Amino acid sequence: MCIAPPLLVAAMAVQISRSLGLNSGALGLAVSGFFAATASSTALLGRVVSRWGVRPALTTAMAVNGVVLVSIALSQSIWQIVVALVVGGIANGAVHPASNVVLAGGVRGHLGLALGIKQSSMPAAALVGGIAVPAVALTVGWRWAFVMAAALSAVLVAVASRYR
Repeated sequence: MCIAPPLLVAAMAVQISRSLGLNSGALGLAVSGFFAATASSTALLGRVVSRWGVRPALTTAMAVNGVVLVSIALSQSIWQIVVALVVGGIANGAVHPASNVVLAGGVRGHLGLALGIKQSSMPAAALVGGIAVPAVALTVGWRWAFVMAAALSAVLVAVASRYR
């Protein structure tokens, strides 16, 4: 779920551009900020996950992701989107080591399958983002796609908080 913000921004680029008067270069810069934050924070956050534990790391990352999604939905400028995506990239940086710990410790016998499913989450999220354009953005508005994704993040906060 933490990969959803930049993929939704990319999928909704036309609608966001029309609404906020942005160009595609600015939106591309915002999305690249997410991935730069993820790349630069994952190693450090792996140590944090080791200290905190998986449950607090996943719960915090999902909560931050929800706030990021709501922030994007409420954005009135590209700079608000950039800041939200950078923060979201840091949350995404925590999810990778935490989810790897969950898989390594909780999957017996089918670790390859479990890792394959985990790795398929990014293209699946891109697919959902693409489907959200005609299903949500073109019917009720692009901001509602982010609100709906935030609601899913809230559900995942509850799920993560129950992880042992």
